[in-house]
Amino acid sequence: MRWWPNGRGIRNDIVSPSIIDLLALKETVPRSEIGGTGLGKKIRSAQEKAERRILNAAKQLEDLEVTEAEIRSLVDARVAARLQADR
Repeated sequence: MRWWPNGRGIRNDIVSPSIIDLLALKETVPRSEIGGTGLGKKIRSAQEKAERRILNAAKQLEDLEVTEAEIRSLVDARVAARLQADR
C-alpha cells in the first residue's frame, strides 16, 4: 500500500484497509471529504471499533495496572508510525 501525505491517491489504492489504515487516513483526508462519503463511513466505523477495543482492552488489563491512556497512546503511536512509514 502506498500513502500520500495529502491523502490523495490512497483512496484508490486501498482495497481492504485495516483499522490502522483508516485511522491514519482520517489524519490526511480533508473533513469535507469524510462527511457523507463511503470513505467517511468506513473511517467513522474504524474510529468506533477502535474506541470499543481500547475500552475493552483497558478493562481487561485493569488488574495489570495498564491504563486506558497508555493504550490510547500506543494506538496513536501506531497511527503516527503508519503515516511516517509511507511518506
